[in-house]
Amino acid sequence: MSDARDPNGVKPGDLGCWRMIGVGGDASCPELRTVVHCRNCPVYTGAGRALFERPSPPEYVDEWTTFLAQAKVRAVPRTLAVLVFRIGDEWLGLDTASVVEIADTRPVHRIPHRAGPVLGGLVNIRGQLLLFVSLHGLLKIDPGQSGGSERFVVVSQGDASWVFRADSVEGVQRFAPSDVARVPVTVAHGAASLSQGLLPFGERRVGYLDSAALFATLRKAVG
Repeated sequence: MSDARDPNGVKPGDLGCWRMIGVGGDASCPELRTVVHCRNCPVYTGAGRALFERPSPPEYVDEWTTFLAQAKVRAVPRTLAVLVFRIGDEWLGLDTASVVEIADTRPVHRIPHRAGPVLGGLVNIRGQLLLFVSLHGLLKIDPGQSGGSERFVVVSQGDASWVFRADSVEGVQRFAPSDVARVPVTVAHGAASLSQGLLPFGERRVGYLDSAALFATLRKAVG
């Protein structure tokens, strides 16, 4: 910007002219007609370069020297986003990439001559009729008694969507890939047959469902 001063005697570059006569101030700097924004001005970029090139305070250098010299256990990134919910007495988890939304329960309209343990009918979600399926029936889990906290979970894969009822939903939890434990080979029924592992959740163990296997089984069950 130019070497002109503003009415208060502030010279460009003093105390950050961009705060006074630039875009952060009253925009009275004549150079704005050319550069449009202070970030395009050599005064602004020069100030930023000087900031990064100035010597670091001794205490700052000492602090980071000590920090980098110490052995550190770095946290494992928690990259698995999983919706945790309960079906009957079993806690399950599903990748959030397959979850569209959580909705309040609403009436389910049965389909004539299509009743079964898995396909329950049709349910209206935001004006769209979706197939309502029972994970209780699919995974052969006893429904038990309702606790009054049921939610509908809308899931999808490709162009297909389904809705199922969860007896309760704990929300989205994040896990590290190393948190996934193997399912015991002696367990091969119910939710375990569609699980890719077990996740720790407090004192519980959550069956981490294999999305591809779950949806393939759903497609086959509803025909």
